[in-house]
Amino acid sequence: TGKYKKYGVEALNGIQVAYEKHLREKKYQLSIKDSKSSPIVSSFQANELFEKEKVGLIIGGLSSGEAKATYTELKNKQVLFISLAQVFLPRSEKGPYLIELPPSLESEVSALTDRNNLEIMGKNGAIIFPLDEAGTYYYNEISSKMSDGFNLINAVNYDPKVKDFRDPVKSLLNLKHTKLRQNEFNLMKAYFDSDENSTVRRVQILAPEIDFDWVFIPSRPVEALQLVPSFNYYDAFNTLMIGPASWNGEKIRSLGRKNRKLHFMGETNQEKDVELLNAYRDYFGRNSNLISQRAMMSIGVANEVIPETVTYDRGEYLKGLFSGVEIVYNGNHWDLVDNIWIKKMSIYHLSRGKPREGIKN
Repeated sequence: TGKYKKYGVEALNGIQVAYEKHLREKKYQLSIKDSKSSPIVSSFQANELFEKEKVGLIIGGLSSGEAKATYTELKNKQVLFISLAQVFLPRSEKGPYLIELPPSLESEVSALTDRNNLEIMGKNGAIIFPLDEAGTYYYNEISSKMSDGFNLINAVNYDPKVKDFRDPVKSLLNLKHTKLRQNEFNLMKAYFDSDENSTVRRVQILAPEIDFDWVFIPSRPVEALQLVPSFNYYDAFNTLMIGPASWNGEKIRSLGRKNRKLHFMGETNQEKDVELLNAYRDYFGRNSNLISQRAMMSIGVANEVIPETVTYDRGEYLKGLFSGVEIVYNGNHWDLVDNIWIKKMSIYHLSRGKPREGIKN
């Protein structure tokens, strides 16, 4: 129930279909609790499931707030949490009992700063990030990756509550504080003023200063719709821009027509469980959507990591939990790196409005 009821019902539908296929025969029991779309209730229900029902695994977190509250409640209880949303916490507070189905920010930054990708893009990066919890964690994570092979040249933040997002782009391009480039400004202004035949109205007199090879913009899609065009607005054409996995949508793809170096993070080589998709359609009389598919995947991942033999002894259960330092399910691949699960990802570019794996530089 609550404001996410519509999505909760879809997730529950997917979980129930996948449970019938993967877990019922193994005699694992499925308990269902209502978070009421509330982080506080989510935390309470997670503790109830642990204390009273002695569960060994919890799936939930339709919103990042609920996901954070649930994991925070569980992280010291040795209960595996498979999250349906990103969890925004410091890296040091995450651990092997958290699996994020949408790519975690650590997974995105890991792929972004991968040596092979940096050899193509260049080692000098920049970031424009929202001054909120998620943006701050993205900045902290990418800052921690600085090394001989990667330099974070510039970092600009912005208030996500404002309506005009041109200022951060202007700052990144060194156009906001013209007094620092006063001589250049005077020369260029005199040049344009002397051209009496020109009818072109110039938005920007100074040329942008681009001292980075690429810029990462971990913004929400609605913010990206203003941020991305602002680079062309200030004459920084064909800037290599990379967004998070949430940019993989129709609205952002439409921007690729005017920004040929627009990229986003994406999951690699995903395979569809046709049998599950057909089972969902047969049961509900319609195709599954992204939410129900992610929920079905959560059960599939659970099936990969929990012990084959049901046990009522928590110590025995924990010994059998995970089979190693990787999880593979339907083309999704996680590796346990520095005690957290990192999902394998790629960088995608847009070709004729369609995503293509690889960097366009």
